[in-house]
Amino acid sequence: MIRGLMRHALTTRRGRLALLWLGAMCLLGVISLFAFSPNQRASAWDSSFLPPGAYEGRGVVRSIVAGSMTEGSRVVVDLRALATESARYPAMIDADHLTQLRSEIDQLAGETIDRPAAETLLLKYCADLGTKHPLGTDALGQDVLARLVHGARTALLVGFVAAGVAAVLGILIGMAMGLGGPLVESVLMRITEVVMSVPLLYVLVLAAGLLPRSTIVVMVIIGCLSWHGAARYVRAECKKLRHADFVEAARASGSARTRVALRHILPNAAAPVIVDTSFGAAGAILVEATLSFLGLGAGDAVSWGSLVKDATGGGAGFNWWLGVFPGAMMFATALSLVVLGELLRDALDPRSRATSASPWTYTAKA
Repeated sequence: MIRGLMRHALTTRRGRLALLWLGAMCLLGVISLFAFSPNQRASAWDSSFLPPGAYEGRGVVRSIVAGSMTEGSRVVVDLRALATESARYPAMIDADHLTQLRSEIDQLAGETIDRPAAETLLLKYCADLGTKHPLGTDALGQDVLARLVHGARTALLVGFVAAGVAAVLGILIGMAMGLGGPLVESVLMRITEVVMSVPLLYVLVLAAGLLPRSTIVVMVIIGCLSWHGAARYVRAECKKLRHADFVEAARASGSARTRVALRHILPNAAAPVIVDTSFGAAGAILVEATLSFLGLGAGDAVSWGSLVKDATGGGAGFNWWLGVFPGAMMFATALSLVVLGELLRDALDPRSRATSASPWTYTAKA
């Protein structure tokens, strides 16, 4: 059945793009297990908030300029102190370049310049700028690209595990409500309504203060509070299917009640839950990112939400690369899961294709 659903998803361009993106995210998650550490700093110097394409040496240049500031100022650089401070970093500025730097400083009129001009002047004479950071660095000087790769593993792990837990609980509780007696159905329906009324984000914030901050806790809480939709759907399907002809035929042939439920009712009632699982995975990824954005995420994993939080940190305005790149990853991953869910829904219910067709499609009248 799943193979048939995947084959249907591959028949459309958006389905192929969605599967390609999710496959790429899974590959990044595997690479993050073996390749590099997300917490490795660019250098021991002030390399925080380096823009995309910046080199490691820019952090050293920033440290040199910071040590050359005039007393009581944050924007004015003493040129003589700049030349003296530059001599302490021979790995970045060798003797020949240092001589040229001092010669240009002597030619400048005045004894001070502003900070951006000082950084530009030093970058011109740096012999080795070190490693390049394609997507820049964050507030701690850590490479953004490395943290995006590790964040993909966290996002997919939380999304798929939380959605899987919700699907399993929803199927079990939904079958109990649909095939059990009136008392069982009434009690479980009241429990389902209580779970529906519990605010998920509030529980996650509360758990962050009372329980250890780990990915497992986040996955379990999201999964245990998101099963009500699948349970209600499975309940309705079970109540409809228990009087179907093939179910009555299985009972008449002497099959046990458990065998009828697991062999005949469950495959037909639980198959559409796969669609709900894809939507649930997208929602779980966004909830986890929201929690990390608030500073209450898992402390043992890298999250895209924590990168977005750093976009407005440091007192240096909006660092756009920390908002754009993680935000684009979240958007593309969630959109791919939603598109995949819509295609699986169309495969399970062909009648929905007419309602989900593009409003821009024009059909010529005879």
